[in-house]
Amino acid sequence: MFSPIVARRDAALKVQISSDRPLTLDGKPLRPGSGLVASEGKLALIREGADVIAVVDGEASAATSVPLRAPHGVASTPLRAVVSTRDWRGGFLLAFGSGRTPAERRVARVRLHGAEIESVHFDPRRMYEALDELEGFTTSMLDLAGAAVLPKLGDGRERLRLFQRGHGAPKEGGPAYPATVDIQLDALLGYLERTRKEPNFYFGCDLENPRQYDLGSVAGVPIAFGDAAALASGKTLFLGTAEMTIGGTDESEVIASVLGVIEVDGSARHAFINEADGEPTMRRAIGIAAIDAHKAILMVTDPNAPEAAATLCTVTLEGV
Repeated sequence: MFSPIVARRDAALKVQISSDRPLTLDGKPLRPGSGLVASEGKLALIREGADVIAVVDGEASAATSVPLRAPHGVASTPLRAVVSTRDWRGGFLLAFGSGRTPAERRVARVRLHGAEIESVHFDPRRMYEALDELEGFTTSMLDLAGAAVLPKLGDGRERLRLFQRGHGAPKEGGPAYPATVDIQLDALLGYLERTRKEPNFYFGCDLENPRQYDLGSVAGVPIAFGDAAALASGKTLFLGTAEMTIGGTDESEVIASVLGVIEVDGSARHAFINEADGEPTMRRAIGIAAIDAHKAILMVTDPNAPEAAATLCTVTLEGV
């Protein structure tokens, strides 16, 4: 039986937007995405439901598109969470579908080498089944919202941490909670390679440290996990939003956006994301890339201007 870890509101944690820049792609406003990661001096934005990754170089406002080669017979590959890591060939991006539907149970590996782009898609259905069946992790529909690569621990192995959004309709009686789980990254990469030939290949990776979280609520609306990013210290930054569904539609209204910290021991705390004037932002924070313990980049959208471009915001952090 799981007992959720209560994330406290931390008055010592300060999160303030210091600057922002709307993004364009091919001269047009870049539509908001669903995940953000820093990779070798660039920022990569996952655009959920699109067949491209948008890449922003340094402090630029204009993004370039990197096409995602969908598997034969698949119209598109909906992806949401993305991490950056390396192997003997160099750096690459690893992007994950949310797992909500069969079409969203795919993973893509993308290597960016100047003008040369390599995109490989995996169908790791047994991994998603294992996540869906993991006790305490999916108390509501499987809905991966974020991912982060944790630095090497005592055994010298990196781990991938996956974030379950939580707060959907409960699978079984009782509340539905946001949650995290860790997977040894090298074992996962080996499994993914095997699924290229056999999608039903046995998922033998250990699902470590499953944890439920109670992130609190704002005006009675519970906070759910969003995107995440790891720090060199072993701490993990996460985004959370309190969103109220607009009756009878798939649309939602953002009540609040928070940025939080999961400590190495699994305890958690968070604070409101404030605009430059010190007031809590009413924009939806949907992607985070960590620069260091004092600065991060957020991707936000303006809920009052749905056609507006996605905006990258630099935020200063105190008390992390």
